[in-house]
Amino acid sequence: IDILSDWDRATDKNNRGAALGVCVLAAEWQAESGGSSNPDPQPILDDCIEQTLDIGGRLDPRWGDVNRHGRDDTHWPVAGGPDTLRAIYSRRLDGDDHLTAVAGDGLYYLIRWMPDGDMRALGTHQYGNDMTNPDSPHYLDQAEDFTNEVLHQPLYSDQDRIGRITRRYNVRSD
Repeated sequence: IDILSDWDRATDKNNRGAALGVCVLAAEWQAESGGSSNPDPQPILDDCIEQTLDIGGRLDPRWGDVNRHGRDDTHWPVAGGPDTLRAIYSRRLDGDDHLTAVAGDGLYYLIRWMPDGDMRALGTHQYGNDMTNPDSPHYLDQAEDFTNEVLHQPLYSDQDRIGRITRRYNVRSD
């Protein structure tokens, strides 16, 4: 109980209360979104204790040790959780020894308009620009930076893209 009462409701990667806390609160979030009344807390707590011990080896594992983002055999610790500013919805996939982020808010951009009228943007995407093709260099090329909350300047101008273009497409309608 101390882990839950001491938990600050944060879901940063090093947080020691998030694994148990997110598990316990998930049942309430699911009931609320489904229009149901809150579930009995004792069975939920018992189940979450078992799950947290099974996946984290202890009741207070670091959140990033159990909450991961990636694909196939490549995963990184990720901050965030359900109903947080960095919405990450995770579940345990078959055979995994961790939770895997399966949904959430994965596209972030910070936009600034400068006094001279120029716009500056920084952003990241949870995977990359070719999320369905494992053979593409862009299949997973932003995932690690996403987990580390690293933002990049998008390549808006032709000048920014010089030297980076490997293939061009011409789209036309006949």
